[in-house]
Amino acid sequence: MTLSDDKKSAEITHRLHQHDSVALLRSMGFDNPDLDSLEHLAVLAVYAARNTQLILKDGTLAEAEIIGAEAEGDFVFVYQETLNQPSPLEKIATSIFMDINAEQINRINILHNGNISSLKFTVNNLGASKIQ
Repeated sequence: MTLSDDKKSAEITHRLHQHDSVALLRSMGFDNPDLDSLEHLAVLAVYAARNTQLILKDGTLAEAEIIGAEAEGDFVFVYQETLNQPSPLEKIATSIFMDINAEQINRINILHNGNISSLKFTVNNLGASKIQ
């Protein structure tokens, strides 16, 4: 995730492993998951968006728009952005794939003002973490 200087907007890139994406689609009832299918990519994009929460300083959820999704190599990439939020982004949480894998570990790298910080989420640590 890349944050603007004032933390009121962000560009988000979710990088999902293909094998996890296929397992998720199967768990949703898709018999033959196809990561080249626009429908299946759209399902993954909506899933990633619904399982990622950006919380503003005023405690409300940020509005994040899905920009697109694509399969490339061993990954599926889902792109989102938030634009001109009323207050700065303060916290983030993610639970992607944790509903199908109790051992899932999600990492978020945040680029802000030239510095990179990383956050780690597990099934036992699902609370929102403060964005540095």
